[in-house]
Amino acid sequence: MERSLSRETELTQLAQKVASKQSGNALRITSYQTKLANQKEQTTKKYQLEKEKLELWVAKKKNSWSKMIPYQRGIIQYAVKRKVSTAPS
Repeated sequence: MERSLSRETELTQLAQKVASKQSGNALRITSYQTKLANQKEQTTKKYQLEKEKLELWVAKKKNSWSKMIPYQRGIIQYAVKRKVSTAPS
């Protein structure tokens, strides 16, 4: 009788340990997913800011756009396209 009672308490303690580990793993996974989402959001904001800066710079240069040689225009257009296409989605 005593032996079966101690076995039951052992099993109960083991079940509690497993449950606590699983909840700990779930918390770790949730925090990692949150961290990844925040990193993605920050990276997206960073690329968006860089894109806006480039577009602003191009807009300022548009005044002298007609004075530029085609090679210079091509470089600027390529840079803008490159920044837009390399932004993480």
